[in-house]
Amino acid sequence: MDVIEAIGNTPLIELKRVAAGLPVKVYIKCEHLNPGGSVKDRTARAIILDAEQRGQLGPGSTIIEGTAGNTGVGLALLASARGYRCICVLPEKMAIDKRIQLRQLGSEVIITRNGPLSSPVNFRNVAARLAEENGWLLTNQFHNPANLGAHYGTPRFKGTGEEICDQMAAEIAGRGQYSRSLLRLASLLIESAPARTAHALGIFDSNTLERRLMKLADHPSEIRGLRRFAAVAACLALGAATCASALALRMQVNSTEASGNHPTAHPAKVNVSPEIMQNQIIYKVIPKYPVEAKKARIQGKVVLNAVIGKDGSVTDLKVDSGPKELRQSSLDAVKQWKYKPYLLNGQPVAVKTTINITYTLAEEKK
Repeated sequence: MDVIEAIGNTPLIELKRVAAGLPVKVYIKCEHLNPGGSVKDRTARAIILDAEQRGQLGPGSTIIEGTAGNTGVGLALLASARGYRCICVLPEKMAIDKRIQLRQLGSEVIITRNGPLSSPVNFRNVAARLAEENGWLLTNQFHNPANLGAHYGTPRFKGTGEEICDQMAAEIAGRGQYSRSLLRLASLLIESAPARTAHALGIFDSNTLERRLMKLADHPSEIRGLRRFAAVAACLALGAATCASALALRMQVNSTEASGNHPTAHPAKVNVSPEIMQNQIIYKVIPKYPVEAKKARIQGKVVLNAVIGKDGSVTDLKVDSGPKELRQSSLDAVKQWKYKPYLLNGQPVAVKTTINITYTLAEEKK
């Protein structure tokens, strides 16, 4: 078995002793049983396979990542198995055993001084700079969209969420196809429904539904004939009733809003601090250090005034201050960034914020 195939499908275990006396059952997913010893193996697999599919990796390619340890272990494991060079950039506060483990898996390790994310010596910033200077692939775990595939699933591999859904269905109602499909349908409905209407599913007593599914588990024989027709009809009726109740609830909410019962309007834009918006970023392009500016040893911070739309895209971007030789590079990168929509009272709003881009030629410790 390839190490890629060995990742995932970890067991779901009920904590009977620890959770004794609680009104609910408690389960844990044993991600430590992945080859690299953590859930981050899934992240590494998703990123590596996505990069291969995009043609960003080939024989002898080099990948680099700023990591606190576990993602680096997953990347080193897969890089060694697939013939890539792996470089992990770690802050000096990381434990010695983690550095040893990465080197034993074949990764090169660079140690940087401890520093906040705004500092040029921060391990993530150092990794981004080295990737740009050397043409290496920055796996960029914190802003790589492929990371989501590790948990939502891909055509080739189940995501963590899919595994949990199937395993819980088996726990509740046995491994029958009908029960698994019904619970999967419920999870998808809850995920895709607007926040206002998701609780419409609660109209049906969840305890009653569970008891009915448990009865199915008590009779493992195949359902045929009229009984099968009745079971299918009941599922269809349940789905139709759920959709109808959700639609009615949504129409009621829209009608209430239209009648003016919610007079408080959201402002056109709200001011949000850079620190908060930093945590909202879901896709980030690292600014390139202009060659001429680097030769002239021009350093400094470029401050940008930005407007983030309701959909999370950068809709307006202007330079506030900073060396003129570095401004265009900052604009070119930041306009490609993508944020999670900023919510105010549960509704997305446009945001005004400041973005600071620091350029430095500081050397890191090795």
